[in-house]
Amino acid sequence: MKHFIFLVFITSTALVFSQTISDQTLTKIAFGSCARQDKPEEIFFKIAEQQPQLFIFLGDNIYGDTDDMSVLQSKYNQLASKPGYQKLLATTPVIATWDDHDFGRDDCGKEYPKKEESKKIFLDFFKEPVNSERRNHEGIYTSYIYGEEGKRVQVIMLDCRTFRDSLCFKKHPQIWGEYTECTDTSKTMLGAAQWKWLEGELKKPADIRIIGSSTMFLVDYNGWEAWKNMPHERNRMFELVRKTKANGVFFISGDVHHGEFSKSKMDNLY
Repeated sequence: MKHFIFLVFITSTALVFSQTISDQTLTKIAFGSCARQDKPEEIFFKIAEQQPQLFIFLGDNIYGDTDDMSVLQSKYNQLASKPGYQKLLATTPVIATWDDHDFGRDDCGKEYPKKEESKKIFLDFFKEPVNSERRNHEGIYTSYIYGEEGKRVQVIMLDCRTFRDSLCFKKHPQIWGEYTECTDTSKTMLGAAQWKWLEGELKKPADIRIIGSSTMFLVDYNGWEAWKNMPHERNRMFELVRKTKANGVFFISGDVHHGEFSKSKMDNLY
């Protein structure tokens, strides 16, 4: 992956903190997002049949869209009750971050008033250990390392909701999308603490680094939610990869209901 940062995203229909470390060498990873708890979601059976060693949930793991935490919990319970999801859990480790709908509201960020309550429900649902540092810091960003030296995979799960400033609206929205690129460079996607943490993560030894972002990273401006809404923050990510000389970097993301492979060439890369 020399000279390039890659993005892959696909949908079905996470201060320096401790990280989970496994000796297992990963050769097959599945990932996805946008699971409707009110639909059959037979896709989980298909995923389990492929016998991945890890499944990464990239957000919109349910469609909560509520300020009522009893409603949010009931929708997680709906997902948990699905035979396909139970099959996946029985055969495959699952890790997750969130996007807007399971965070709480469509397209929302740090203004969502129930983010702490929503976080607890999320972490409980995905069986986060009670002593996890993820429970002790704001937001749900985290990372995992798998495999021995020479075959080491680092999975970095970003939180693109808890700290994200409001997006910038078009003056005259068209049929495709309502957002425009923000010129206010004080707006942030990740927040200061998460950016600092991420720099430390990218300096850790790994052969492949998978960065999970719930919203699209490399996609060009399309009017909907993406890192392109805050181009200064996307450029900051490019520069951070360049600064840390992190090798084997690529991104996976969810949010949109189609699949795409994207590639962006960086000038003067290390």
